[in-house]
Amino acid sequence: MERELRRGIQASIWGEAQGPRHDHSHADVRQDGRNMRAEKKSKEKDTHKLSIEVAERLFRQIGFQKTTVADIARELHMSPANVYRFFAVKSEINEAVCMDLLGKVEVKTEEIAASRSTATQRITKLDRVRRKDTL
Repeated sequence: MERELRRGIQASIWGEAQGPRHDHSHADVRQDGRNMRAEKKSKEKDTHKLSIEVAERLFRQIGFQKTTVADIARELHMSPANVYRFFAVKSEINEAVCMDLLGKVEVKTEEIAASRSTATQRITKLDRVRRKDTL
């Protein structure tokens, strides 16, 4: 009894846990771990998407050649090394921007094609998409 009391006092002095917590089952702990991993993946996906959006804006403003990974990182409030966690090289960022834009064009084109507009109106709308007026 005295030894347990001494260990409890030492643990509280040194900030150590006094023993295993029994308020969570192993299943709860596993579920918490899964939730944390899912949340991390969601944040990484959001950061990846935001990186593409920032890169697209900078490419439009100052051009692909003049935009550096450091510029993109600065806009995202992170280090260039962190940007390189998502893209191995700058050309991968360019490819991701292109794929994102292509996806937006496809969606818009499908919307226009499915609309009940006249052929002339649809062609005019498609021309605007081609010129980036309405993306």
